[in-house]
Amino acid sequence: MCINEMVAVLQHYENGGEVEFTPSGTKLWRSTNHIKPRWDFDKYEYRIKEKPKTKTVYEWMVLTQCIGWSLFDAITTEEEMKNQDTYKVYQKTGRQWEVPND
Repeated sequence: MCINEMVAVLQHYENGGEVEFTPSGTKLWRSTNHIKPRWDFDKYEYRIKEKPKTKTVYEWMVLTQCIGWSLFDAITTEEEMKNQDTYKVYQKTGRQWEVPND
């Protein structure tokens, strides 16, 4: 790993980005998410964690007072559903798809 790559990884980590590491010569990448790395570039390899290429989206139903469960017109991720109206109850239908992560 050249110095420019080391600096890029360190800056990414310092700015709150997620970094992965593995003992040199292996490919057992682990996240530094919950530990403070030692930054030993002789014994470990480091890399900026790649964003997933896809995300899982789900079809949702909403519980309404009048009708009971009805199909909700959203196919979206669980994270995006957390931002929906908190007074309604949402349930996944069981249908899910992998789509490109924008």
